[in-house]
Amino acid sequence: MADQVIAVSEQTKKDLIDYFSIDPHKIKVVYQGVHEIFNQKVSFEKCAQVKEKYQLPERYLLFVSTIDKRKNVQLILKALMERKDWETPLVVIGKQTSYLSVLKAYVEENGLEEKVFFLHDVSFEDLPAVYKMAHVFIYPSYFEGFGIPIIEAQRMGVPVITSTGSCFREAGGNGALYGDPDDTDSLITNIDLLSDQNKRELLIQRGYLNIQRFDQKIISRQMMEIYDEVMQLSPARPALAH
Repeated sequence: MADQVIAVSEQTKKDLIDYFSIDPHKIKVVYQGVHEIFNQKVSFEKCAQVKEKYQLPERYLLFVSTIDKRKNVQLILKALMERKDWETPLVVIGKQTSYLSVLKAYVEENGLEEKVFFLHDVSFEDLPAVYKMAHVFIYPSYFEGFGIPIIEAQRMGVPVITSTGSCFREAGGNGALYGDPDDTDSLITNIDLLSDQNKRELLIQRGYLNIQRFDQKIISRQMMEIYDEVMQLSPARPALAH
């Protein structure tokens, strides 16, 4: 049995307790950080190259994740259907699943073909530029362990709209707008709010402040403290699970 379990969020800790009856005193929460590639500056030239490579719109809403029902891309499509006066299209980036056919059928049925772009072959190296050029990043998922794309977007200076509940406020902090993942009106309101440039810039700055919590030095120090604690408690059997 492990001496200590590391969870990536308080939500994951709660799940471990609820589903596996693990002693809460054995679980320590250490948040994740972004990949080093998101800590590098993205030049204007790189953005132009990526924009041309994937034929990206001049301005777009962005969703990045695996395309399945739990990720709730359908909420964004419903918002686009209700607000056909919006000129900003949606770019959906993610691994294809069987659920993609459901989304594409919805797009066709509601005449959204010119408003929704599905991309499945975006390289990881190009992803920071794709984030950087987005008008808003939307992550309306129902449930996650942590929500890395939220802090990836914040690191690239993009305002974030995500869901209430689960782990999302743990990741987004004060640097995101939140709404019920089943409430289309809430999403529409949040997107409209970010048409105000001052509000958009304020949220971007709050995002920059939020991601300081996920600095790799902080994460490394927390991990080392847990390892040291385990070694002191059980020097002959330094077992650690995560």
